Amino acid sequence: MDRMVNVMNTVEKGDKLEQIIYDIFSEDIANGRFWANKDCCKIFIKKGYYSKDREKNITFDISIEIYLPEQEKYSVLVLIECKNYNHKVPVDDVEEFYAKTQQISGANIKAIVASTNSYQDGTFKFSRSKGIGLLRYFSKEKREWILTRSPSTIIGNSKELTERATISKGLFEQEHKSKGFDFYCFTGNSYSNYTQKLFSDLILSDLTDDKKEAWDHVKSSILIKYPSIDFLDVNIIESKSSNLLNAIKYYNGSVSIEKIKKFILHTYNFELNLNVELEFGVLGNINFEDSVINIDNSQCETDARARFTIAHELGHFFLKHSKFMVGESCYDSHLVSEERKDLSIPDIMRMEWQANQFASCLLLPRKSFIKAFKEEAKRRGIINRGFGSLFVDDQKCNITTMAFVTSHLMKKFRVSKTVIIIRMKQLGIMQ
Repeated sequence: MDRMVNVMNTVEKGDKLEQIIYDIFSEDIANGRFWANKDCCKIFIKKGYYSKDREKNITFDISIEIYLPEQEKYSVLVLIECKNYNHKVPVDDVEEFYAKTQQISGANIKAIVASTNSYQDGTFKFSRSKGIGLLRYFSKEKREWILTRSPSTIIGNSKELTERATISKGLFEQEHKSKGFDFYCFTGNSYSNYTQKLFSDLILSDLTDDKKEAWDHVKSSILIKYPSIDFLDVNIIESKSSNLLNAIKYYNGSVSIEKIKKFILHTYNFELNLNVELEFGVLGNINFEDSVINIDNSQCETDARARFTIAHELGHFFLKHSKFMVGESCYDSHLVSEERKDLSIPDIMRMEWQANQFASCLLLPRKSFIKAFKEEAKRRGIINRGFGSLFVDDQKCNITTMAFVTSHLMKKFRVSKTVIIIRMKQLGIMQ
């Protein structure tokens, strides 16, 4: 009985993944985002193809028939096997799938294995030798950012060396999380985030240049441009944070998170939940579909980090990033002011920078912060000698002065030393 239940669960999970992959590629085809023009391809789920060896049809999870212009018979048949496992995909499964594809005659067959999990080393080697494409699908739970549109349909803007290492890691390691992409792809020796490249490599790889030209009329020509996130000057972000501060009647000192919590619930019906137990490594998250921000205070470890995480997520909300993403899981790496070097999606880079700027402006309001600094500077006899009010070099006296000043401001505004220093540099207080 237990074995039957396990078999049913496996089948149900497999069917679920098949439907997901089918829906994604069907939508891509309908909207002109697929590698081939919608007029040149057809997609099916659970369609059978005749095998002479078996003298009957073999049913495949997903099939995509691609036609050259004015041809009644498809010229390429892409067969996709879906694996929704809680373990790595073993080589035996891929060998069995490949053997099935070889029984289908009458077309140029291209094989792809799509999985929610990673792949064994032997699976890689076998797939490379047989020209099988590997695809790993990352569900919303397996992505740090969930964009409103899939970046995996767009070719370009990829930092190849960084991405190759990241994708390779994601295809081999079970617990890997994707930074926004829903697909990692591999075929031959090529790693990519882009499904268009996967299909292009599979379909065109063994063709001569003159034969490739025939496919120019098949390939989709629609381009989706990056970035789509509007550029926001720091002063605009500062203004938006000031509007929130005015709404909660902020006057001085540390900003009240409790007042913000009540304000966004009453005004926008958007919840801010504290002390929520989140997945390991996640400090907080925002979900625009559920209208909620969750913060795991225990993983934030300090009050200062929890407050900045809250302000960061509020930045996504008040800067209207819901137009571009469904949600985000915030890790410690997100809370940096510098441009991220490990991201190849300009939309994400720009949203994260904006959210961090908003957080800094919200927790350290310009007027209140400058006033507090001037009071502390006067108390300690700090004079602006043309290098900014607080000039820090290797001299012990200047280092000590900075330590006292930042310590006072950290306590007053309940933020970290790093946030204080970044804000002082931004406002020209510190050089």
